[in-house]
Amino acid sequence: MVLNLKKTIILAGIAILVLASSAGSYFYLKSTRSSKIPSVSPNIAKIGVRTRKFPPFLAELPQVSHIEGEQSLAELEQLHGRRVPLLNAFIVRYERGYSYIEMWISVSRTKKEAAALEARMTAALSRTGMYTAPQPIAVRDKTVYGTFGTRARTLNYYFASGREVVWLETNLSADEIFPYLPEVIEKY
Repeated sequence: MVLNLKKTIILAGIAILVLASSAGSYFYLKSTRSSKIPSVSPNIAKIGVRTRKFPPFLAELPQVSHIEGEQSLAELEQLHGRRVPLLNAFIVRYERGYSYIEMWISVSRTKKEAAALEARMTAALSRTGMYTAPQPIAVRDKTVYGTFGTRARTLNYYFASGREVVWLETNLSADEIFPYLPEVIEKY
């Protein structure tokens, strides 16, 4: 009887440790996902990729989160299902109620690599069945591609700018977001 009681106490202690560890991990991940404070890996700082401040508002929506570094690179890898060779990435979300804009900005090593990434995205998007075929749009002397997310029912715009590729996803209508595209292009 004493042996069974000891086993029960040990098993209960292990269960409590597992639950506490899981809860701690959950709340840590939840807090970093919605944090406005950027997360930068020491490796990124060593290679000279700087953190970036983003406007507090875009299309009259307030910024609600901003992540970068290893955390955003991991999210990009999960999204694409493979590793994309990048120096850094930023994910910035603007939101009010149901309306949102999410920007994904990748930083490649060279302009040539960023242009190649943009070309791969353009070729692959319509094959996924998740997006319509990207259509080029001229905005302030820059080619911006627009596509519609068929499953998520979102408007998406993307373009290469120097060593970066900027992807903007929104559930706003084209009439609501299009006036802000020049601002996005100018800043990025």
